[in-house]
Amino acid sequence: MKSEDRAFSTFRTIFIIILVLIAVFPYYWTINMSLTETKTYSMPPSFLPEFSFKGFLTVFHKAGFFTWIINTLLVAAFTVACSILISLNAAYSLSRYKSRFNSMLKAVILGSRMMPGAVLILPTYIMFRYLNLINSYTGLVLANILFSLPLSVWMLKGFIDGLPVELEEVAMCDGCSRLGAFYRVIVPLMVPGIAAVSLFIVNVVWSEYFFARILVILDKSKWVFSLGLTAFEGQFDIDIQGLMSAVVIYLIIPVTLFRFTQRAFIKGIASGGVKG
Repeated sequence: MKSEDRAFSTFRTIFIIILVLIAVFPYYWTINMSLTETKTYSMPPSFLPEFSFKGFLTVFHKAGFFTWIINTLLVAAFTVACSILISLNAAYSLSRYKSRFNSMLKAVILGSRMMPGAVLILPTYIMFRYLNLINSYTGLVLANILFSLPLSVWMLKGFIDGLPVELEEVAMCDGCSRLGAFYRVIVPLMVPGIAAVSLFIVNVVWSEYFFARILVILDKSKWVFSLGLTAFEGQFDIDIQGLMSAVVIYLIIPVTLFRFTQRAFIKGIASGGVKG
């Protein structure tokens, strides 16, 4: 290896290490603060944890902590169920029925996904207020469906595009209707794609804050986990160790879920990207 190549390889390795450290440091600092009772703004800062679990004890004894988790799981479950049902039928229609209207609809779906979520907050709030959906799980589930549906449809459409239409034709020759062929033949083959989309929706619901803040702010018993994190903010101070401990727990749940389902997620993403 030439000296120039060795120098470039060394520089690239150092650059990658620096990028990894920059990406990992916020997570390390969060864990460090959750295990440290030192004042937040003390100088010099403590880069090594003190291994104090007072913050986690504070979180577990916090009123409403387990309610936040249950509420989030309930909202995620209903959002996933409704989004998958709608997305499956919409994706199948866009994939199998070719028309100018469907082509325009695909462009609208993809374009709507590029729209920032903050743009939707005000019109969503006004619409939900007239429908009496403020401070209700129904409104929050509908808002999450609204936000996650475009990409869910697009991902499932890509998956269906990769399945040969002859599978449905054979099923219909055996007596199935088109709808029956779809649910009996196509849907079972889409399990990896459905799993990938479901994980995406769960991630959206778990990390969503703006809709939860706007639509479910009156009744604290209906708070989801992302809203519950604001409970560690007092009138004059913030319980940093308790907040960071709650954030660690907040991160552990989706990371653990992804750890045990990553194979299906990666397979679903790869299969959904076969055709556009």
